[in-house]
Amino acid sequence: MTSLEKSIKQIVEPIVNNLGYKIYDVIYEKDGKDNYLRIFIDKDGIIDLNDCETVNNAITDILDEKDLIKNQYMLEVSSPGLERRIRDDKQLEESLNELIEIHTYNKINELDTIENTENTNSSELKENKLLSKKKQGAKYNKVDNKAIQGILDSFDDNSVTIIVNNKKIKINKKDISNMKTVYNWEE
Repeated sequence: MTSLEKSIKQIVEPIVNNLGYKIYDVIYEKDGKDNYLRIFIDKDGIIDLNDCETVNNAITDILDEKDLIKNQYMLEVSSPGLERRIRDDKQLEESLNELIEIHTYNKINELDTIENTENTNSSELKENKLLSKKKQGAKYNKVDNKAIQGILDSFDDNSVTIIVNNKKIKINKKDISNMKTVYNWEE
């Protein structure tokens, strides 16, 4: 998260929390010719259009008043969706033992394998979940040159470890271009 995004989050988070929602993410980005401030909100249950409108109306004036963004921009308030971007450690924590997809700047290779988990009890729960995903049709082992799907096993300040085909693969965070949770659309 950029310093601008962090500042915006600090300003609007108390308002959003008082309305009964939480902020999943704040993204300021250029899309085509336009600048967008995208605020993703979450709650127990489903986020609908009325929720987005409520939050939008509650934060618009304070954002205009603080004037942190000097350029013209469009404000979008929405749900993070079923497949959610993962951009920080809090989001990684929420995604532990879940199926995620990681895209890297460079080719992923087998040298990143740090442990074979085939005969270990410590990862039995994760492996059962992995097999469950496989039975449900999820492509848990999808690997191409720069993308891989697997069960998020752990992370630290420098790396993310996923389980793919009974192997733990450790990927340096500096090599990751983006990550997201993966929803099984075939359910």
